[in-house]
Parts: sequence; C-alpha cells; structure tokens
Amino acid sequence: MARYAINSPEIKTLKKVAKKYGKFPIKTKHMEGVIQVTSFRKYPTHEEVDVVFRGKILAQVGMQLQWFGHEEIVSFGKGVSKVKLNRFLKKNCFEGVRDRMLIFGIDLRFITDLGKVKWTT
Repeated sequence: MARYAINSPEIKTLKKVAKKYGKFPIKTKHMEGVIQVTSFRKYPTHEEVDVVFRGKILAQVGMQLQWFGHEEIVSFGKGVSKVKLNRFLKKNCFEGVRDRMLIFGIDLRFITDLGKVKWTT
C-alpha cells in the first residue's frame, strides 16, 4: 500500500483554515503555553497534523518539580533525551489538539497522528 498525501481542493482549504485558526492556548497540569498548527496532511488511512508549542513544561530535574522553558532544557545538553521530550510533548498536548481539530472536521485518533511537535520560545 502506497503512502501518499491526498491533495484535493477540499484538503487544500482545510490546510489553510487549520493554519489560520489553529492557534490556541493550552494549560494542563504539565504544560502551559500556546499551540499553533503549522501543517495538515490527509492520507488514505489517517490524518496528520504538525504543531509548534510555545511555553513551559513541568518537569523533574533532580528531586523537585519545576517549570522549564525551552532555553533551560537546551542548556542541560545531553542530560535530556530528545526522544523522551518529544514523546512527553506529544502525549500532553494531544487532547487539546484533537479537540481543536474536530472543529474543522479533522479526526485525530492516535498520538502518532501528531507528526512533528516543535518546541520554541
């Protein structure tokens, strides 16, 4: 089975609308900030969304929980796994992104339907 994106006029319109109105605040017990949808792709079997997160996360370094921004996490260097950080971001922002995308008729079923989650300041 080929994995190719569907490009119809309806999908192109959804891409534009999702980018324009896909900015929303998120506040959970582990994240605070703003999420912006940057891209949308529809495949024959599923739909995929890329997002940018701007904000802080609640993480444990040493023995205490603290709120960290992107710069502080980057300053730790190799002590922070990029794979685990990306998994953490996807897991904690999935519910908000899924609820927002349902407004546009985009059905995200699984956490893997979040393609890229980029964390910036």
